Amino acid sequence: MGESVYTPRLNSKTEGSTEATSGRIEAKEGERRKQSDYFQRKSCTEKSISVNRDELKCFYINARNILNKFDEFEAWAYDINPDIIGVTESWTGKHILDSELALNDYDLFRQDRAVDREGGGVLLYVRNTLNAVQYTLMSRFPEQVWCYFSDSKGSYFYVGVCYRTPTVNIYGSGNHDLLQDTINELGSTKKHFVLMGDFNYRYLHWPALANDYNTTVEANQFYHCLEDIFLHNMSTSAPETMLFST
Repeated sequence: MGESVYTPRLNSKTEGSTEATSGRIEAKEGERRKQSDYFQRKSCTEKSISVNRDELKCFYINARNILNKFDEFEAWAYDINPDIIGVTESWTGKHILDSELALNDYDLFRQDRAVDREGGGVLLYVRNTLNAVQYTLMSRFPEQVWCYFSDSKGSYFYVGVCYRTPTVNIYGSGNHDLLQDTINELGSTKKHFVLMGDFNYRYLHWPALANDYNTTVEANQFYHCLEDIFLHNMSTSAPETMLFST
């Protein structure tokens, strides 16, 4: 797995961020395209290029209402120029059209909160030259979205975004177990994948310490679930918000 970029939760305004990147947004389409991951891509000169999967670039945010700061989000996306963008707490619903969330040069996959409660939701943007296809797991974990794409050697690579709400009365206490089911399902299939998300488990240290009595039972179970299938945390952010790769 290549470079990962994490941003903290988006505030309604981040001073100077839009001005700093507004000029870059106007760059030509070809200048925004970045080749990566042994995938056949076309640069602005339409030349087909294969590059290493390890150079895939991911960008992840917890948005807390993406529409309220979409201009800022769009500016960051085009400035960072990632291959994959994961968003949690999109706060989107069926009243919001895909066209309102669209980014040029990216395919959008989304999963809104399935119950009539404000908040939650996940979005996944994948550079459209990767020709990603939506993928559905057997796991019934409610706030997740997945896709896959093939590399130049014909192997599939899976990317997903998950959000586990800390509010028990939205989905019930079984939501923790459903998240573990998702991870175990992926591990049992031997798929190569990247998982981005906000899991709302609190750790004072990462990797988790065996004698850390401040860590909850659920947080320890989640940690060992990841360890069992050899997932690596690629994020340098707060431990409750992570990006994992096989």
